[in-house]
Amino acid sequence: MGKIICISSQKGGVGKTITAVNLSTALAIAEKKTLLLDMDFQGHATGAITAEGKKGEKGIYDALTRTIPVAETIKGSEIEYLKLIPADIRLLGVEHDLRSHNDREHILDRLLNDIRKEFDFIIIDSPPSFSFLSVNGIIAADFLVLPLQCEYFALESLGQFFTVFRGLKKKYKARTEIGGILLNMFDPHEALSVRIAGEVMKSFNGMVYRSVIPRCRGIKESACHGKSIILTDISSDGSKGFISLAREIIGTMYCNEE
Repeated sequence: MGKIICISSQKGGVGKTITAVNLSTALAIAEKKTLLLDMDFQGHATGAITAEGKKGEKGIYDALTRTIPVAETIKGSEIEYLKLIPADIRLLGVEHDLRSHNDREHILDRLLNDIRKEFDFIIIDSPPSFSFLSVNGIIAADFLVLPLQCEYFALESLGQFFTVFRGLKKKYKARTEIGGILLNMFDPHEALSVRIAGEVMKSFNGMVYRSVIPRCRGIKESACHGKSIILTDISSDGSKGFISLAREIIGTMYCNEE
């Protein structure tokens, strides 16, 4: 059974979509069958991955509203081992459309159970805050990857996330665990960045990934062009960071199965 990973944070601008796209790409080039599920109505992950996507194509909205089976929403990409379930603007209204649905916070969990055996990893790119869609992503996941920008208020926001997550897990009886905290946009030459990273590792000992994603202009530039940095500059520090993260997650998965 594939592992379901939700890239999650209550804050915007911490690099969730960039992490989801680049982690998915890194897993796929490691020849792990990977599915990227875009749960953000802006569809940035969709634009970065799909080579087949066309305006008006079916996506996660249609699966959530039971218009078509989730398997029929899966699209290909230019990478053999990487597939996508796209998102579009209709997700803005999905909570209203499902208002009468029983147990609607578990809809995504049930959908993914139908296809998870086809993949090694399913990566969920969730929207910021604890919205209907992000709660569905959290509940459906086996574990969470939490990107943390190395900046002021980072520890405070992380503490708030853990408080709400514990409440969600208890309320909805979710199996979800914290996979790890990912230090993102780290600058070893910036005193604040170094201090925040040190405080996070001290406060959350054992929960922080060894892999670190540096502040790298190439990551943002590749995202602006709708690509993973791994496809545009595999020798860059940004690519090396995400490839290292993929290896760390693969290693953790196999260790936990033994």
